[in-house]
Amino acid sequence: MSADLAKARILSNALEETGYFTIVSDVHRVKKIKSKAKEASDPAEPQHYEYGLPVVAFRFSDDFKKKYPEIQQRWIQLQLRGIGWIVPK
Repeated sequence: MSADLAKARILSNALEETGYFTIVSDVHRVKKIKSKAKEASDPAEPQHYEYGLPVVAFRFSDDFKKKYPEIQQRWIQLQLRGIGWIVPK
């Protein structure tokens, strides 16, 4: 499960960095840490991320939809299903 969560975090961050997608799931978001002692530890440690399932939920960003209104999100869904990913309808 830890490996799946790590992959979901990497994919979420990569998609978000493109600016084309808004990530709806939170597993890649770093928790807000209150203690300064904890801040010194490695933020890549799993306990520093929000809890959740290894799922990446995303949609087109508002900027992307304005720039490319003709592109439909379901096209991405069809491509992902074509390579064996589980994508809800």
